[in-house]
Amino acid sequence: METCNPFKLYLKDFQNGMQHLREDDLFHDVVLDVQGQTFPCHRVILSAFSNYFRGMFVSGMVESNKNIIELKGLEAKCISKVLDYLYGNITIDPTAAEDILAIAVYLQIDCLRETCELTLGSNLDNSNVIRLWNMSSKEYPECTILRNFCEVYMLSNFSDFSNSVEALHLEPNEVIFLLQHEELCAPTEDVVCEFLMHWFQHDLENRKCYLEDLFKCSNFPLLSGDCLTRFIEHFPLMREDCLQPFVQDAIVYQSNPAVQLDNLTSAMDFRLRSSRETSIVVISFAQNVSDAGLHIEMWRYGLHEKHWEKMASLPSYPGIGFSTCTYGESTIFLSGGSTASTFFKFDGSDNRWEQMENLPETRCRHCMVGLDDYIYILGGTTSRRTNAIERFCLDLNTWERCGDLQMAVDDSSVATAHDKIYVFGGFSPDFDILKMVQCYDTVTKTTTIVSVVPNMYDLIDAVGTNDNIYIIGRQSGKVMKFIVDNAFEPVRVIPRLQDSYGIIKHGDSLFLLINDSEESDDIEDRSITSVVEVNLKTGEKTVDHNPLLNTKFDCHCHKLVISKNTYSFKFNRIG
Repeated sequence: METCNPFKLYLKDFQNGMQHLREDDLFHDVVLDVQGQTFPCHRVILSAFSNYFRGMFVSGMVESNKNIIELKGLEAKCISKVLDYLYGNITIDPTAAEDILAIAVYLQIDCLRETCELTLGSNLDNSNVIRLWNMSSKEYPECTILRNFCEVYMLSNFSDFSNSVEALHLEPNEVIFLLQHEELCAPTEDVVCEFLMHWFQHDLENRKCYLEDLFKCSNFPLLSGDCLTRFIEHFPLMREDCLQPFVQDAIVYQSNPAVQLDNLTSAMDFRLRSSRETSIVVISFAQNVSDAGLHIEMWRYGLHEKHWEKMASLPSYPGIGFSTCTYGESTIFLSGGSTASTFFKFDGSDNRWEQMENLPETRCRHCMVGLDDYIYILGGTTSRRTNAIERFCLDLNTWERCGDLQMAVDDSSVATAHDKIYVFGGFSPDFDILKMVQCYDTVTKTTTIVSVVPNMYDLIDAVGTNDNIYIIGRQSGKVMKFIVDNAFEPVRVIPRLQDSYGIIKHGDSLFLLINDSEESDDIEDRSITSVVEVNLKTGEKTVDHNPLLNTKFDCHCHKLVISKNTYSFKFNRIG
């Protein structure tokens, strides 16, 4: 036997009793007169639901002693529906909900107002959402439920809503509100830019004064090449002075794929609800369960979504000492290793590795970087430590020898500034840890020693490009900014960096993958337990305890732009 709910039983009998009182015309003690039509009512019922009537009946107003109360300015058919609700018929017709809402607000019937808001909010479309949003914001500020429904509708359906005729009538402050909202669902920045172009063209003369304010709300450099071209060729206001910085930033970002990710800052990042996001990518050794052999696995950690996701593994095992670098938003190159001269390309847009033209010879512990239309490998070990610099031409798919370092080094770090490649530290042929900075000029194909890293006696990691190159001591945790060509500016010290598995720079922050566990001293059994963000300007540190337990030693860590829908396997949080 089904258990009865006491509340439902009570509510059913209460509704039936209320309806009988009204239908049988029993015990009424007040009559509402609306447009000449009369409605017998009960003061106690009106007072129970309506602050308006409660105040009237207890205030000593003239109406409190009258048996007939005239309500002016209201429609009889709407009052009839309001009374239907008060006497137990709680279903609201969506086509009448807006008119009933106006009366519910006027008579201060909060439960009816909220019911109307829910009804209207559940029946939004492009044709009514702006009008209802304005009504709930300006006419009826107490209608926060409806206002929230409208905002969620426009934000979550922005791709469709922004193409509607109604969206062209948004006020400038309303456009700013939507475009600045972190929940805006714009899969690409093209959607935002296309909307702005149409919105301005709808009323060019009156809206052109808002150009800078509104385009500040876009991540303009992240436009696709096709959309940027359409903007430059067809947008009537493109040549306005205030838009030139946005256009130039976009051209710079797209024109040099080799340093594209270094130009991607936190202030110019993908939106929270974009189809892509900036990710930390880890490439590292992992153990095969079946045969105990090693292979190379790849994982990503989304800076918005904050969870690990597995990517495609490298097709073959290259041994230790391989090198990696990024090129463009979504490409990684991997070269060499102690047992291989192979050269691989990873395409992040479809999660696929592709084997490229092999290196001229086996090389490991070298450094690797992209610049212009080339991938460079510098130093490292062949049959011995080498100072050779070779580059791979992406257009011709060929390798060529293009210069030499001043000193043969391995396990060094690399960064680029304009047409130059800077190689920081590393091991000398005599196994000394070096502090020198070698500079290879890609134009003259010559190398010079330009500086010595001060007060740093360990191996170095380098991150960033151009005027934002930072070097970090792997053991000391010292962070310095490299002032091209020869100066260093101390920044701060990051403690426990000796447990770091990789570092990337994004905006004004360093992101470190670390092991902060005290449980094991065996590096074979230790792996990434936390992602730590350190703000280089303020020193503020935030920690996300999100373990990647199967990652082993010798990680390679990069920043990459990844589609959120490409990868299906998620490594969930533990604990």
